[in-house]
Amino acid sequence: MATVSPAVLASRLRQSRESVGLTQSQVEEQLPLPRNARAQSEAGERQVRSTELHALAQLYGREMAEFFQPEFDSNSPLLALFREQLGAELQPALLQTAGRFLELGRRLDRLERDLRFARHPSAPVAREAAAEPRGIMDAVRQGEALADRERGRLGLGTQPVADLAELLETQGVRTLAAELPEGVDGMTLHAPEISPFVVVGAGGVIGRRRFSLAHEYAHVLLDRARGWMVSRRENQKDLREVRANAFASSFLMPAAGVEEFMHGLGKPRRRNTSAVYEGDGLRSVRNTEPGEISEVQAFDVVQLAAYFQVSREAALFRLANLDFVKPGDRDGLQNQVRERGAELARLMGVREEVDGQESMAASRHRLFGLLLEALRREEVSRRWALESIRMAGFEAEDFEQAIEAAGLQDPPADVLLPEGLL
Repeated sequence: MATVSPAVLASRLRQSRESVGLTQSQVEEQLPLPRNARAQSEAGERQVRSTELHALAQLYGREMAEFFQPEFDSNSPLLALFREQLGAELQPALLQTAGRFLELGRRLDRLERDLRFARHPSAPVAREAAAEPRGIMDAVRQGEALADRERGRLGLGTQPVADLAELLETQGVRTLAAELPEGVDGMTLHAPEISPFVVVGAGGVIGRRRFSLAHEYAHVLLDRARGWMVSRRENQKDLREVRANAFASSFLMPAAGVEEFMHGLGKPRRRNTSAVYEGDGLRSVRNTEPGEISEVQAFDVVQLAAYFQVSREAALFRLANLDFVKPGDRDGLQNQVRERGAELARLMGVREEVDGQESMAASRHRLFGLLLEALRREEVSRRWALESIRMAGFEAEDFEQAIEAAGLQDPPADVLLPEGLL
């Protein structure tokens, strides 16, 4: 690794902090640093320890080696994300989360290259060149059309997607469930040097997490050119978010599949209405001539949600979108689902709540498998592997037990790592 003078390093630390819009006090709040330590470091009055420099690099979305290269780009990979999409109140907390997953993505991509792992080259991530939506209905049409094409490309037919996280992983998209700041449902990391990385909120209802995964997959397919995406409840009216919601709804609940299921319940379909999902409510955007009126009940919504493994809110939205519910009945049915849905689901045997990672098993087994193979080949140290496990939010003790179960009880505590894996 090249060396630079203390003054140059101090200047680069200051530029890195400013590029993501953090104050010195905000950095000290995010990292366990002594008072005024950041100011002293950026003035060249204090030596920066390697562990501290590593933490700062992660916070600023950089690799530590960048600080010591002959050429230094003052713009952080996280710059576009925070300038365009976040307010000041979310920036510090989400910045640390984003930096951690950016580093994890770099680590895993580099490790796969070193181990010569192929990430399913036969099924590359599709890349769309979609125009910006011109309005709500255009955004909905774009999202639904892409969902139909993607289901066709993947050969999914009309059936539910059994394991969405596993499916995305086979398409070259890393997935993870993690604790995210309040108001943030998911984020898509579009750094040029790593594979697409989707992070959704951990815990809660399985269906909501699956919807978030599908929503972020739309951003992978449609919004890579815009840089990173953060899905916030405050941004639901953004046309890109409307489009991603329409994609998620159609991808998880294809129209033909919903119609088949509802036909099996003896529920006819109403025609010529449409709706847009806005989180806490359904808004009709088209209503022409009335067709046959169905009588969808709250327990029908519970069954549809269970079949496609989505939330009851998303299931109700899809039914409204596909004209199974007449506009005059929509609000009343929505209230019934909110008031009685949880109890109906419990009595009908629908399991909704799981551990944050239980429905994201693909994330866990792929990460564990990659690191176990790297340990077996003595490509990484045990310390580095455990650190990566913690970055992903998994318990280091579980990985220690996996090492033993794999017959690697005595992997090297430390090995000579390739540059960047220290």
